[in-house]
Amino acid sequence: MRVLVSAYACEPGLGSEPGLGWGIVEGLAGRHELHVLTATEHRDGVEAALAARPLPGVDVEYLACPGVLDRAATTAYLRYLHYSCWQAAARRRARSLVAAGQVDVVHHATYTNAWVPPLTARLGVPFVWDAGGCDPTPLGALPAMSARAAAGELARNAALASLGRVARAVAVTDRTTVVTASSRARWPGVPHVVELALGGLTDAEADELAAVPARAEGPFRTGSAGRLLGWKGFTLGLRAFAALAAEDPTAEHWIVGDGGERSHLEAEAARLGVADRVRILGWRPRAELPALLAQLDVVLHPSLHDQFAFSVLEAMAAGRPVVALDVGGPARLLAPGGGVLVPVGGHRAMVAGLVAALRGLRADADARRALGEQARRVALGRWRADHLGEVFDGLFREATAT
Repeated sequence: MRVLVSAYACEPGLGSEPGLGWGIVEGLAGRHELHVLTATEHRDGVEAALAARPLPGVDVEYLACPGVLDRAATTAYLRYLHYSCWQAAARRRARSLVAAGQVDVVHHATYTNAWVPPLTARLGVPFVWDAGGCDPTPLGALPAMSARAAAGELARNAALASLGRVARAVAVTDRTTVVTASSRARWPGVPHVVELALGGLTDAEADELAAVPARAEGPFRTGSAGRLLGWKGFTLGLRAFAALAAEDPTAEHWIVGDGGERSHLEAEAARLGVADRVRILGWRPRAELPALLAQLDVVLHPSLHDQFAFSVLEAMAAGRPVVALDVGGPARLLAPGGGVLVPVGGHRAMVAGLVAALRGLRADADARRALGEQARRVALGRWRADHLGEVFDGLFREATAT
């Protein structure tokens, strides 16, 4: 089939939404003719990847917004304004391709967002929408964030309750398939909803992470990675580590990433008395990821509403057990084993659950290594980019058959 892929974020080696977009493209390449629409900021990364490894039947087109908005795209508060502008450009381009008879099905790949309506819907051809999750931020987690981050999560909860209705209304058409990691009950009255955690490792990523050796010596070390945002739960993890550090004077915690909560985390580490045991390493190139994971015993990922969580999958593939909250993408990834899932609840209960999980993993090195190997088997056996291609191939055929 001729598939138009709307992937605002799409670039290899970046993880998160860009990694998901690229993983979908790689998984579909060779199965269908793909016309991929993405943002201009991904041009260099995509063109370098295609030069190194051409993908059959893949044509990538880069859409821009007015200059002022393109320059503002790196500012978190203006990102969704830029995304909305880009979506409008994507709809115009998609409409012209559909009118020319060059498209059999439209696939909205990224952003995976359940409360911003995809503008490439309703163009007269079957439509597949990766809506992702729509789990609200639990109010009990807000005390662990900065005031600014907590306000942002309250605004997101309000948007899920209001704009989410508009997004779901867009999906009510007899030829739309919605892919979501959320409960089916959150999409009442919407036909053709499929629950699926979206993401996967490319062959190169899988081979690289599978080669990470087990950690044989050194202090017990936990680590977290990702954008330093309130909803990522880094403060919950920091507070859990501080409780563990009181029992083990040699334990360490590394945080890899950067973002608006960095100063909040630094102040929190000082308040908890563990500033000398916590290293905030800032952003690191993805090429350094295997070496960083090799120096960790456990990955701590108490995110509150991740739709997938590439950092969890990468840790699993490297043979590191993961401690995460039982919600969203991490819950799907870890359901077959390879880590510990802590129930979502009040702030104190979540911290206590994280502490208990870390305490158990620190106390039993053999069990920790066995859990890490189980994580690796699950990641390498179930979560590959080519699997995404198989899944979407089936969805496209179902959508076009109705």
